[in-house]
Amino acid sequence: MDKKRVLMLSLGVGSIFGNDQGKLTLEEKRGRLARKEFSYKKATYCMEGESDPLTTEFIAEPLVKSFRPDEIFIIGTSKSSWASFYSKFGDGNLAVIEELFQMEERDGIGVRGGELKRRAQIVESHYRNGITGGIFGKALIHVIMLCYGVNDDELAENYRLLRSIDEAFDRENSYEIAFDITHSFRSLPLYNLVVLNYLKSVSQIDLEISHVYYGNFEIAGENNEKSPIVDLKELMQMLNLFSGINEFKNTGNCVSLIQHIPDEENELKEALERFDWATQLNLFDQVMASLGALITLSDDCGRQDKITDLRRMVADVIRVKFFNAGGEGGVLADYIRETLIKEFPAPALRRKAANSTANPCASAGGTEETLINQCFLRKMPVKELQYLLCRWYLQQNRYGQAVVTALEAMRSYLVEMYLRSKGIDVVYENVMNENYRRESVDKLKAACMRIGESCATEYGDAGDLLCELDKARAEATKIRNRFAHNLVDGAASDNRSDGYYKSKEAICNFIEKLGELRNMLAAHPEKVEKIYHRKSELPKARAERGGMMSRIVVPCNNAAVSYNSYRLSNNEKEYIVYSMPEKILEYMEIKSRNPKGLAGSSLFLAEYVADLGIEQNKIQIIFIGFELRRVMNYAVPLQNRGIQCFYAKKNKTGEKLLPVPKLIFDVDWAKYRKWEMSDEEQELMALDVQMQD
Repeated sequence: MDKKRVLMLSLGVGSIFGNDQGKLTLEEKRGRLARKEFSYKKATYCMEGESDPLTTEFIAEPLVKSFRPDEIFIIGTSKSSWASFYSKFGDGNLAVIEELFQMEERDGIGVRGGELKRRAQIVESHYRNGITGGIFGKALIHVIMLCYGVNDDELAENYRLLRSIDEAFDRENSYEIAFDITHSFRSLPLYNLVVLNYLKSVSQIDLEISHVYYGNFEIAGENNEKSPIVDLKELMQMLNLFSGINEFKNTGNCVSLIQHIPDEENELKEALERFDWATQLNLFDQVMASLGALITLSDDCGRQDKITDLRRMVADVIRVKFFNAGGEGGVLADYIRETLIKEFPAPALRRKAANSTANPCASAGGTEETLINQCFLRKMPVKELQYLLCRWYLQQNRYGQAVVTALEAMRSYLVEMYLRSKGIDVVYENVMNENYRRESVDKLKAACMRIGESCATEYGDAGDLLCELDKARAEATKIRNRFAHNLVDGAASDNRSDGYYKSKEAICNFIEKLGELRNMLAAHPEKVEKIYHRKSELPKARAERGGMMSRIVVPCNNAAVSYNSYRLSNNEKEYIVYSMPEKILEYMEIKSRNPKGLAGSSLFLAEYVADLGIEQNKIQIIFIGFELRRVMNYAVPLQNRGIQCFYAKKNKTGEKLLPVPKLIFDVDWAKYRKWEMSDEEQELMALDVQMQD
């Protein structure tokens, strides 16, 4: 992509007759034009870094010589010194100078719309034909003529006129722009600069405003009659930083902010890059490490400049929006928020602490930053960090990441209870074990099912909370799946706006319920764990089971079943036969009417079987009256745990038990619901599997 250099000049009012302008009649002015008796106030300009000052009527001359633009935009009003500019840089055509002068003499205030554009086209045509060669070389000249900008209507029209800059640029190129604000009405150059900066953000053109020039001729009397040309490029740096800061405050995104931090502030840029990378990928351990680095960078370094203020802003945003978690961070968040500041109050003290034997991190080895982050990380449980992260994402309007992180935070809270119920050590490796985390959610579903079977007063507010959390989790999981797999939002298919608000409400509701669980676990953990650990009511006493094999019979739609017929196998081997509680069978039937519900009820069935406490190699599940497609779904989590599953198939000789084939690949639901194995396929499969008889 080519990069072109563009100079934007502000052309003010003036006269080619200098101080005599107000004394001359129109005829006298024309006479002077004919005799080329005209002049313009001069100044001696000097640019920083260039040794030779240049005395000239227009700051355009030193700027063009120094910047060497490919294109030049000259921006003024109908009363700007168009004739003077042409007389200085043009071919000396008196007819053109007189035409431009006469145009200046006509009305200026109130000239709007088409008349402004017509005058601008006349000036642009003369400039392109008459101002060639010399310092301008082959630069293409554009002319933009604006209103005076004395009211809102004129300012709005000026925006539309300046918008034509975008039309003059080619999307195949990139542009470096130098902007001159020396002349014209004081308000117009500043307005023009702000509009250009706005256009840079909203257009598809690759623009960079690299210089903002001002010729300070007011101080010439105090500066050996020299007018320095000041480059206010720091103004653009601050405007760019302002945009990046707003984006960071509102969304937590650091990309724009990082782009506009000076390269010499490498430490801050690297810390923000690590933080942005970690939050974008949801790497919570890296999030914590980068948070530690960002907070320590806010220490008072004795400087008072914009970067120091920026560092403090970043740390304040993290303290307020991350660790406070919207005012719900609690005592733990307050403690962690102050940990680094208290333990490592200033750079010098941090270095001293890192080398001190009294420092709890000193023995860990590594760099100062590593030591600080290790101390910081050990103080933050996974579940707490994930909860604070999901709150951070929610406040920053990053709803996809909020719901994904909230679901993981819920699993982190549940898995600790799950591990304790199984007598497994609650250590980091087990907390992060995917099988344990998945089974902890299955156990929540089972707990909610048990609550539904009994009187609600038996479980109290903790039971209500778990049921509300599970319901909110189911809705949040749907949104999470759409987010993770880029699926169409079914809730928004008819009404996009309504779907957006429903999804947003569902995410907020789930995180709210998660916060309530977090608070209840902190205040009354025994109430929650009592419900979570409670097992399903067993269908039959098992005290005298001994070493016998067991069968659980699962009939479809509460169909009448002769349980005694399954007590003995073909070779007279005896089984203990369990029936399923009626309410559980009703629950499974209702839930199995759609793919998600079928998957959920199959997991519940697996959890129910696990609650029986029967050894996996001593149990068989018999499905009666189900379609094979549904049996296969129910059997998946059971088969994964090594449990044998069979289903009854009627044939000419009576009823026969066949092994349930494994569902080893996903099938389109519309096709799958109609699918059934043929009798021949079932018979062949039965020959390949030996029943334990």
